[in-house]
Amino acid sequence: MNRLFYFLAIFLISGLVFADINYEIKKGDTLWGISKRFYKNPFKWPVIWKYNTYISNPDLIYPKKFVIIPLKSRADKESTGYAEIDLSKFERLTDAAGQFTPENSIALKEDPDTLKSLGFIRQTSPEVKDNEKFEHIKRVLGFYKDGQYELVFESPITSEVVSIQDGKFNAADGDIVYVVSEKSLLVGDKVVFLEPLKSEDKFVVYSYAGEGVVYKKSGNSYQVRTTKVYDAIRSGLKVVDYIKNDFPMPVEFVKTDLDKKGVIIGMQQNSSMSGQGYTAVLNIGKNSGIKPGDIFSIYRYAEEGGFKNKVVVGEGVVVYAQDRYATLAILSNKQEIMEGDLVSLDMVALQ
Repeated sequence: MNRLFYFLAIFLISGLVFADINYEIKKGDTLWGISKRFYKNPFKWPVIWKYNTYISNPDLIYPKKFVIIPLKSRADKESTGYAEIDLSKFERLTDAAGQFTPENSIALKEDPDTLKSLGFIRQTSPEVKDNEKFEHIKRVLGFYKDGQYELVFESPITSEVVSIQDGKFNAADGDIVYVVSEKSLLVGDKVVFLEPLKSEDKFVVYSYAGEGVVYKKSGNSYQVRTTKVYDAIRSGLKVVDYIKNDFPMPVEFVKTDLDKKGVIIGMQQNSSMSGQGYTAVLNIGKNSGIKPGDIFSIYRYAEEGGFKNKVVVGEGVVVYAQDRYATLAILSNKQEIMEGDLVSLDMVALQ
């Protein structure tokens, strides 16, 4: 029995050793310091940056956020590029204490050799910078900052619209709706109305139908005045706390070869097919380093003549990111986009 326990302990410890670490950032942490702590080598910080694509500025990391620390054997195999880059040049990118400053990190990002070593290729063509396409992407992102996207909840929502004032079937802007909620709300709280689109065993996809403000309360019953109506607000819609989709607009995009892949698990209006101007829900999110502004290619595999070929069918930009899911606005499509199509990170937004 003791022998079995011994081998089990060795197995568990080995599993921990060979697993990537999801590290919570503490106040005062830097990528330089985190690299020194986990790898005994501060010069390995670009490996951590590479695996956390939501970090667009290596000097700006924030407490209570999480970073993936790749297991040390993988980090040791990754070239940081500094074997090919003069270390004195690298040292000039830091201050006297060896820490990054915003100005220095900008200088670092302008170094094409270092960018390439991190898995990024600077987009030098006018394809997505300072042109019509780039401006279009910014307009799309701005539009979805104001809601109107799909999102996912894994836990049941217990707050629900039960009726509309004056016996109306649908509420318009400024109407009063009656809500019953097990969760306590306060007068003045902002809320969001969600319409269930698709229910699976482990999650439900919702559509962002509108917003409101708690007007009056009595026990677990509330009067909510609608302030924005994007879709029909009626009995049966779910109600949650206000969702703030706030993020800095991208200033540039860079190509990446990072292996970030996902699947479309839901579509706007629960359609079976979709295209440009509509949205889709992905099974990949912030926990995988995905953030608003990141651009994905959409593809599927087709068999022809006994061969399985990859067929790129469209492109989309992330407009909302949750921990395990993200909403993608479809920018273009060569064929109809379908649930079950695959996505792959193509360009990372620098903010």
